[in-house]
Amino acid sequence: MECLACSRIDMIRANRNDFFLAELRESYVVLAANQRYYGYSILLLKEHYEHLHMLPRE
Repeated sequence: MECLACSRIDMIRANRNDFFLAELRESYVVLAANQRYYGYSILLLKEHYEHLHMLPRE
């Protein structure tokens, strides 16, 4: 089963994500697919890690 976060990141890089808002130095900002609250967005790290303890210290 493919990771949803990785799929979204790949779509952003291929310019195929209609919910993409902005690119930051270390992450991407996208609108959430389900807008229960207007403007609800998600921050995706450019390099996805499954668990927080796997993030590099820097």
